[in-house]
Amino acid sequence: MPGREPAAPRTRRAEPIDKRTAKDGTVTYTFQIDVGTKPDGGRNRLTFTYPTLGEAQRELRRIKTELAEHRYVPRTDITVDDACDEWLNGRRGIRLVKLEGYRNHLKPVRRHLGRKQLAEVTKADLDALVDWMLDQGRADPRHFQPDSLMSRVAAFVDRQPAAGVPVGEIRAAFPECDVYNCLSVLVRTGRIIRPRRGVYAPTPYPAPDRAPEGVKPITVRTTLTTFGMVVQSFVDQGRVPLNPVKLVDRPPDDLDDDDDDDDGGDGGKSWTLAEVEALRESVRTHRL
Repeated sequence: MPGREPAAPRTRRAEPIDKRTAKDGTVTYTFQIDVGTKPDGGRNRLTFTYPTLGEAQRELRRIKTELAEHRYVPRTDITVDDACDEWLNGRRGIRLVKLEGYRNHLKPVRRHLGRKQLAEVTKADLDALVDWMLDQGRADPRHFQPDSLMSRVAAFVDRQPAAGVPVGEIRAAFPECDVYNCLSVLVRTGRIIRPRRGVYAPTPYPAPDRAPEGVKPITVRTTLTTFGMVVQSFVDQGRVPLNPVKLVDRPPDDLDDDDDDDDGGDGGKSWTLAEVEALRESVRTHRL
């Protein structure tokens, strides 16, 4: 209409990001945002701080989008090591041997990713772990950490007379240990010997040098399965957004095509009842 003032152009609302300068001159950018409600019904208002304005803007927009779509998960700074400890401590009502198995399955993960934040573990990290395990994951047993349970059991046996020590005394010295499994590994790797049934003794000869070698694919799959259980526990608690272990391809066993049978061509064969009975007879007197 004639004589009417033109409307002022609309300006974009400034994002609620504050610039802060510390006494030492360090500049950071911070904002606050409501991410839900607390158990007592009050609003859960969190503060986020970033070193650059661009990063703060990107994170503010990401958080707002995820909140609007009801898929926001607060980031946690728990490390892989601490997450494994928390998960293991929560395993109740299971046998000690199974718990020790979980600990062993997680050792490669903790060795390579232990200090990394759980929320930052990616598929690429886990693919690199799988490659390492398949190429050189079988560590020389002489290089175990001196304070590990395996090394302490070996050192205990080494301090005994050459005639050896009964397994009962080893069990009494290490009540927290799955002794039979531990001793079996130590004998197999040449760190101790078993001169007779139920007795273990120091090895009279040095263990042979071993070149780096990989573990079997089934070992890799077991490690991924156990670590996947750890991560999924934190996903279910809403402490990490997703489980990258689900994205990792499991390595298959190396099956010989010549072993394929006419029962489906998948390399597997069902045992007959006679074969099962023959196996049972062959191991009937075995100590395990």
